[in-house]
Amino acid sequence: MLDVPIWHKGIIRGVVCCEHTGQKRTWRDEESDFLVNIAFVVAQTMDAHERVKLNERRTELISELEYANKELSDFAYVVSHDLKAPLRGISSLAGWLASDYADKIDDEGKEHLKLLTGRVERMNNLINGILLYSRAGRSKAMNEDLDLDALLREVRDSLSPPKNIRIVLKGPFPVIQGDWTRIVQVFQNLLS
Repeated sequence: MLDVPIWHKGIIRGVVCCEHTGQKRTWRDEESDFLVNIAFVVAQTMDAHERVKLNERRTELISELEYANKELSDFAYVVSHDLKAPLRGISSLAGWLASDYADKIDDEGKEHLKLLTGRVERMNNLINGILLYSRAGRSKAMNEDLDLDALLREVRDSLSPPKNIRIVLKGPFPVIQGDWTRIVQVFQNLLS
């Protein structure tokens, strides 16, 4: 008998066997080399089969990921649309109150309306940020010059900390390159 193991990834996966019946014989080197080559081809075929299976699975996963990304994008769009509608209403109402009752609203009331309008605008920006975030990896971040002094003041004001908490900004802060929405999210998370 002439046996040659089939090695695949460091493990014997099988054996190529040749058997001679009759009188005892000695196997020639060419015959042994031939069987070694057959064992090698079988191992290479196993590798190719594994690669095909991995590529099929990869294709399935990419398809599932594309579907999930589309669902996320659709969801973010619907949610942002549903959230923006009441914000537009609040903004319009605040504008009407400010103009229709300008002579009846004192300075404190005007300040409250200004705060309300500013918060509506910030909420609108956050919703736009959610939309951008849902497209992460599919759209490029917008790198622009960001004045951290102004950005941090806006973040601090948007958080509206309780009266017993004071956020003190000790600047001056630099102008950096980055995506406004993402940097705002970082500082909002840190401060909140």
